[in-house]
Amino acid sequence: MYRRASRAVRQFIILLLTVEVVMQPLCLYAADKDEEKIPQTTAALVQHYEARTGTFELTGKSRIFVVSDGEEADGLMDTVELMSREIAESGLAGEKAPAVVYGRRSRAKSGDIVIELTDNIDFSYGGDMADDEEAYSLEIGAKAQLTACGTDGVFYGLVTLLELAAESDAKGGAVLINKCKIYDGPDVAERTIFLDCGRKYFSRMWIENFIRRSAMQRYNAIQLHFTEEQGIRLESEAFPWLTDGQKALSREDMSEIVAYASKYHMEVIPSVDTPGHNEYMVAKYASYVKKHPDWSFEYDGKTYSSKTKGFSSIANYYSCNGEKKKVNYIGVDITKKHAVAFVDALIDDYASFFAELGCTKFAIGGDEVFGWYEFTLGGKSFGYENRWDAFQHWAKYAKKSLGIEKGSSQDTFINYMNHVAELVEAKGYTCRMFNDEIYISKKQHVDLKESIEIQFWSPAAGNYRKLVGQNRKIYMDIPKWSYYVVKSSEGADIMSNRYRAVNAENIFRNWKPGQITLGKKAYTLPADQFGGAVFNIWCDQPSYKSSTKIWEETRMRTWSSGSRMWNKEINSGNSGSERKLKYDKFKRSAKKFSSVMSFNINPEKTIELAETGEPEKALGFLEKLFGAE
Repeated sequence: MYRRASRAVRQFIILLLTVEVVMQPLCLYAADKDEEKIPQTTAALVQHYEARTGTFELTGKSRIFVVSDGEEADGLMDTVELMSREIAESGLAGEKAPAVVYGRRSRAKSGDIVIELTDNIDFSYGGDMADDEEAYSLEIGAKAQLTACGTDGVFYGLVTLLELAAESDAKGGAVLINKCKIYDGPDVAERTIFLDCGRKYFSRMWIENFIRRSAMQRYNAIQLHFTEEQGIRLESEAFPWLTDGQKALSREDMSEIVAYASKYHMEVIPSVDTPGHNEYMVAKYASYVKKHPDWSFEYDGKTYSSKTKGFSSIANYYSCNGEKKKVNYIGVDITKKHAVAFVDALIDDYASFFAELGCTKFAIGGDEVFGWYEFTLGGKSFGYENRWDAFQHWAKYAKKSLGIEKGSSQDTFINYMNHVAELVEAKGYTCRMFNDEIYISKKQHVDLKESIEIQFWSPAAGNYRKLVGQNRKIYMDIPKWSYYVVKSSEGADIMSNRYRAVNAENIFRNWKPGQITLGKKAYTLPADQFGGAVFNIWCDQPSYKSSTKIWEETRMRTWSSGSRMWNKEINSGNSGSERKLKYDKFKRSAKKFSSVMSFNINPEKTIELAETGEPEKALGFLEKLFGAE
């Protein structure tokens, strides 16, 4: 009896083990299938994604329901109506823009996208956002409940909803989005896309389409760099002749661009370059004065004319031991009062214009002041390393005019940049400049103005620790990660040799936005000084590629960069889904979203978004029966 029972037990145990062995791969298969249902790219991109069972149906009957008594928060309805039109553009739930309604939360229906502003979001998972105004929570159940502290958060929450929909299955005219709870917001506060529209002309339509694409990639600023050594591409009211003979944006164009950017929650940062990178302006000035010998201009209560010493030129030059060498590329001679006044008047003109449009940040350049020339002058050889010694007239100015006993050319330069910063700050701007020409020599005795922020692109300048020690706000702009350059180098596209590492996959896999490598050691910028990061489009040889080619070649690069700025852990086990997202999956999702949102079109083409009706109040039963007041 005992033996028969023991034998039966052993057989039962063997049976259980057999079932476990057989079922284990089936369970793993089921787990894999469940993982496939999770929108892997969006779940990794957000800061926290919690999967739940069931699906939410986004259909042509879904409404965008704003919890409100009718007193609109600033820009809220504008954002909601815009994203209603973008949902229609995607075609994911039909071509009709979802109706926008408002009222009590209790009047929202299943299938609605419910939006509510709050003073506080409880990020109970322990997240830390760089900007609370851009943070939001999204709970998808019978309804899609979006809660945010501000309209920026509403915008990014609706972008996330679009991305979830693009990754989800469609059935019977509806998109089935997996139910989930999302907490989200950016790791990097300012996420800037830089466009060199000074060397190369980009139309208003191209720039607006670029802004739309960039906003959907989670950038929140565009730096429009419209003065360069090969051109000035924005009309000036002070000196309208500066743009004669070349394509340039009108004031009306730029006003429309700034307004368009604001709709998509992006700020425009006007960007000029001074005193270097001004060959075009220097040549244009000389030509105009020669053709118009009686011309004069006024600035700050003073008149400058042919009676002014040296008025015919604003060009800088090399000087050493009594010899001079003129090179236009090195820009403006800031020891000449009329040259400084001319540039001041131009910057004042632009700064006043953009201030009226609501812009609050201004970039003043200050990079590569003297070019990259090698030459002999006054019995000495000069190159990039000792270039400052080839400007003895600037050093003389520092001693005599600035009263600095051991004054140097660097002192004259820093004094000038402080002066330009004061000019734009007086109009309410926060000012920034490039880092490569400041605190690079012990001969600099004048300190850079404390309020000037730094766009840090040149580790070779060796001034990182100095700038960090001054507690300045710094924007990371490192070329090995962030430079897309339109140029031929060594008989090939420079993106295939010098900047070959600036490709979408490498950025996605390896870039760390707040980090810099000096020698063999990596440094992380202190959080309170990390202002943001930048991805650049430089057009050194503007005719080398068309604007359409630039659009195509930058799409995945900017997507990778923008995604790493939003969530630096997107490709690690600390991503929003706590799974490491593979680049191939990210790329497929990005390409699908590009197709859905019409990013694959000709960038010069106008995108006509569907119209949406006026927001309507959601009425209760009695209001419908007796009429609402």
